[in-house]
Amino acid sequence: MARVTRPARVGRRTAGLLLSLALLQAMPTPVAATMRDEPATQAARADAAPTDADVVVYGGTPSGVLAAVTAARAGADVMLVEATRHVGGMISNGLTATDYGATSTIGGYTREFFDRVQAIEGTTAGRYRFQPSTAESAFDDMLASAGVSVLFGERLERGGGVIKNGTHIASIRMESGTVISADVFIDASYEGDLMAAAGVSHRIGRESRAEYGEPMAGVGVTVPKYTPPAGMDLGFPVTGAPGAVGSGDGRIMSANYRLCFSTSVRAVPFRRPGGYDPARYDVIAAYLDSHVRSGRTPLLTWFLWPVALPNGKYDVNNNSGLSIAIYGTHYDYAQASYAEREQVLEWTRDYTEGLLFFLANDQRVPAALQAEINQFGLCADEFVDNDNWPRLMYLREMRRMVGAYVVTLRDVEVTRTKTDTVAIASYPLDSHHVSRWLDRSGRLVLEGGFWQSRGNATRWSIPYRSLTPRPEEATNLLVGVTASASHVAWASLRMEPQFMMMGEAAGQAAAMSRSTLPARVQSVNVTALQAALRAHGAVVDNPLFTDIAGSPFRGDIERTFLAGMVIGCSAIAYCPTTAMSREVMAAFLHRTLKLPPASRDYFTDDGSSPHQDSINRLAEAGLTGGCTATQFCPTATMTRGQMAAFLVRSFRLPPTSADYFTDDNTSIFENDINKLAASGVTGGCGGGRFCPTRLVTRGEMAAFLWRATRL
Repeated sequence: MARVTRPARVGRRTAGLLLSLALLQAMPTPVAATMRDEPATQAARADAAPTDADVVVYGGTPSGVLAAVTAARAGADVMLVEATRHVGGMISNGLTATDYGATSTIGGYTREFFDRVQAIEGTTAGRYRFQPSTAESAFDDMLASAGVSVLFGERLERGGGVIKNGTHIASIRMESGTVISADVFIDASYEGDLMAAAGVSHRIGRESRAEYGEPMAGVGVTVPKYTPPAGMDLGFPVTGAPGAVGSGDGRIMSANYRLCFSTSVRAVPFRRPGGYDPARYDVIAAYLDSHVRSGRTPLLTWFLWPVALPNGKYDVNNNSGLSIAIYGTHYDYAQASYAEREQVLEWTRDYTEGLLFFLANDQRVPAALQAEINQFGLCADEFVDNDNWPRLMYLREMRRMVGAYVVTLRDVEVTRTKTDTVAIASYPLDSHHVSRWLDRSGRLVLEGGFWQSRGNATRWSIPYRSLTPRPEEATNLLVGVTASASHVAWASLRMEPQFMMMGEAAGQAAAMSRSTLPARVQSVNVTALQAALRAHGAVVDNPLFTDIAGSPFRGDIERTFLAGMVIGCSAIAYCPTTAMSREVMAAFLHRTLKLPPASRDYFTDDGSSPHQDSINRLAEAGLTGGCTATQFCPTATMTRGQMAAFLVRSFRLPPTSADYFTDDNTSIFENDINKLAASGVTGGCGGGRFCPTRLVTRGEMAAFLWRATRL
């Protein structure tokens, strides 16, 4: 039976139009690589009767629910602690147009959640596009069926809320005075509050490009949005200009509410918030007017991005730089007091409600746009205890642990498989803008966003080490949301289905770590953990490419790819049986030999080739003269004999008098073939033959290159 404690409802405080000067104007200074919010208390005071569990999960987010359910199903006595009166985090609070990559990577109990959602919605379309109340119902059912105790309305005491004995967390203390002891703790909060209070190293903000060698890291390139009339009050705070391009800082992605709109006749009209002043939205009116005067018809998607859900509802996100997102006022949110956090939430809600009312009612809004937004209202049957407004704001980025292993862009793009894989991420890199300010010319500009197309998204391993703190800092804590990753890698990691799979892995590991007490999460047998995850359907097997599992050249492909020698035919496939083209051969050799840039263009037929640069490097190095005097024939396929010639020139293989094969006597490449054999790079195609006229495949090429580089 789940234990449910529901505190009396506290009404929303009337929000002022301005936050404190410190919150609105003071920008945080760049943070160090690691930081700790507070030292953990080493001795507990007896404020209230203690509560015990085998595993305590802090935060009823989707990750927290999955962690709690998994640990309970593994036999642990589990308590889930949630600050609000509802579980499900953002998925129960508006983010129901699910951000997923490859659905084939979603397995285990996480997949069960989506199965349950689909069953409730009664449609396959509702599997990943569902109503917020549906999500909460599915989460509630999973917790109840697993026997998880849920403690609502409790949050960690700030300052001394974690009691440790050395690296072991003995208990945590709530604001109410309740003390909760456990063998293992899991921080599944969006803010990383428990992790930070336990003295675990973490980061807020962006690394520099130099720190991990990530081209997208740090301050980005400025993107102009709009030039408002000089001297106009923007109605919202700006961040100030960031530092030099590529430098690190303490800034994080923008945040906003994910709203639930409805086209039902029962939809709640957009309300006029208390203290509403239409002048606050003068800049929006001026922006609309400038476009109307230039002949453009404003659309709702200039400001909001609605995605259809079942039952005539919509998940509504921010869109563009003049929207419902906030920049800057939340940079210090994670470290702020609860009261200061509430100020940020209240200001953001007040501004957002005012913007919706403005668009729906102000006479300065073009009629077509006004008609478009007035098709909608707030969902009357969602968030009914909070005036149909989401209870949580979408905080895309808060603290990030600096743990046993920091996931970086290289892990996303290159070293995509790990021996300690516990989940697979597959969402494209997606960073919302970080800064918004007026530049010296009076333009409103944005900075910090970067996006990757779905076609370029990889499937990369989330290692167990990224969920564990450094052992010298905490030994019985796992982190299921604010895991150890750089800002750039976080742009792919930060999606809820992936958090859920991380929570599932953390819950399983927490239960397993209790086999020897005191628990030590860093000592969990990862092979056994992976086996347990597979047993309930989780996907943890992650080859570098999806199409090489049965290839005899899988090892060579993986080794050469990780060494930067070869490339895939797409972000997730290698095409091992596809014949090599001359242009791909050039790319492989250029990367393997690390050839310098060419001084000129050598051929007339490679202008449209994606590998033109590699072709010219090969020519400048004297490794090719083309297929004619002026042409390279980039898309022509290559035979094994031609490949032998390229490799002999590239690696300067010595001559030999031996003849190794019976089928190359008439080949113009016989000498090259024999040199290749004498060097140990090839053993032929079998039966004393080399098969010189047969096309060489991409898989074979990886094997040849790996052997050649081992000489």
